[in-house]
Amino acid sequence: MQRSPAPLRLTAPEALAFLAAALLSFAWLATDLVRAGPITRADAGVMAWVHAHSRETLTRLMVGVTHLHSYTGVCLMAAAAAGVLIWQRRAAWLPFLLMAVPGGLILNALVKYEFHRSRPVMESPLPALHTFSFPSGHTAGATVWWGFVLTLLFAYRAPVRWRAAGVVAAVGMVAFTALSRVYLGVHYPSDVLAAVAEGCAWLMFCYVLLGRHPAERVAGPVRPAAAPATTPAAPAAGAAAGAAADARIEVIANSSSGQGCAPEWARDVEGKLREHGLDARVTLVHSGEEILSTAKQAVARGADMVVASGGDGTVSAVASQLAGTRVTLGVLPMGTLNHFAKDLGIPIEVDAALGVLARGHAVQVDVAEVNGRVFINNSSLGLYPDIVLDRERQRRRLGRGKWGALLAASLHAAQRYPVLSFDMEVDGKPISRRSAFAFIGNNEYTMEGFEIGGRSQGLADGKLSLYITQRTGRFGLLRLALRALFRRLRQAKDFDILTAQSLVVNTRHRHMRVATDGEVSLMETPLTYRIRPAALRVIVPAPEEPGDNQ
Repeated sequence: MQRSPAPLRLTAPEALAFLAAALLSFAWLATDLVRAGPITRADAGVMAWVHAHSRETLTRLMVGVTHLHSYTGVCLMAAAAAGVLIWQRRAAWLPFLLMAVPGGLILNALVKYEFHRSRPVMESPLPALHTFSFPSGHTAGATVWWGFVLTLLFAYRAPVRWRAAGVVAAVGMVAFTALSRVYLGVHYPSDVLAAVAEGCAWLMFCYVLLGRHPAERVAGPVRPAAAPATTPAAPAAGAAAGAAADARIEVIANSSSGQGCAPEWARDVEGKLREHGLDARVTLVHSGEEILSTAKQAVARGADMVVASGGDGTVSAVASQLAGTRVTLGVLPMGTLNHFAKDLGIPIEVDAALGVLARGHAVQVDVAEVNGRVFINNSSLGLYPDIVLDRERQRRRLGRGKWGALLAASLHAAQRYPVLSFDMEVDGKPISRRSAFAFIGNNEYTMEGFEIGGRSQGLADGKLSLYITQRTGRFGLLRLALRALFRRLRQAKDFDILTAQSLVVNTRHRHMRVATDGEVSLMETPLTYRIRPAALRVIVPAPEEPGDNQ
């Protein structure tokens, strides 16, 4: 069976070259308009010829196309796309979508006002409009919308026929929209040509700023590898190629995870594992307490592998019961973010992840803990736990969706602005800081661009990482948020960064909210963090043999 081609993404120089070409094209057309050049002089004749060949059936088609790509139509399509992206756990594309499409329409309105070109004067114009003409808003909207669709299509693995169909559809719809505006007598040909150039330039500008990396942040690496680490996870003693055929395997599936797990799904997973030669039992759970008790019982029954099916919270809960034992942890990423799986190169597609359980190999990775509570990714203090609690409270009481509740909770937290005084001991050395936010990671994270990224040194380096914001005050936090939104976070500039094997955090509060792998609990101070090197055995994709890529 033919494999889908690899994702295709423009490099920054390529995108800037397209941006420059589009800007030069727009500047050429704008200069021609101002100087009444040859294109502008030919406008009226071309438009009159097209308008003279109107037909009733063709007119209805043109009106439909032009309505679809009106400001309202394009915004509705963008809103629908935003909903689909959130549903498909690809919300990292939202800043690019919002800046490219609504932002492109706003830019078009401003450019129209700048040039003040009057609409064509026809004896029998099909619609009558009184706004400015240069460049065409409908055509610009179609350009940025269909350009976004193509960007998304090429950012992931998709069959060649889908990509070809997408290109034909996108180019065809933009061309059809441009023709409809000239056909209906509301725009000159140079208006629609300039709109295409303007739309392409804006799209490339947004792509350079926001659109080059969301696919990797959401969907993980294009080709799963073992861990993307400078210091690799240590191979487990006696690590084998996947689980043995007679291994006792238990799958704990969180029915409340981002993608959800139903009984039909459980039976399907059991069947697919049998196809791989593995006999497993899937247990559906509905709460954190159930996850912990089921994992504990699986260890007591002598399971060889316990597979966590869910998000990072589910994986963390199962890992807390397996750490320090010889039971192997398997992961089926079914959550919203799946940081742990991505940092170990575990694919987020279920079928591929099931293949890892059968053909992967076991490695020993570190876990961290705070006051005895195990976490596999990170722990946060200050602003973030407050936001998580407020978000869940709004979802329960007001029925808000996850992202709407998150936005409201973030605004509430910014209004309260809980600045904390941290008195810390980092490997026994006393340090004091004032900050609204502290982040403690299991091993060292990267913090560049839009968000806290993956583990830069892998999961077996035997150390905690501590990040504390350098910016204080509401204005400083606002600047930090804006720098994050536009991918301008820089570790050295925005955070104090320390690494340690142990960390003690104290404040003037007797109790403190602590987030561990996204779950918030109230803990008594001081908070004692420590790293547990190579405490957890995890099955990950087997290393590629030399020549695999040939």
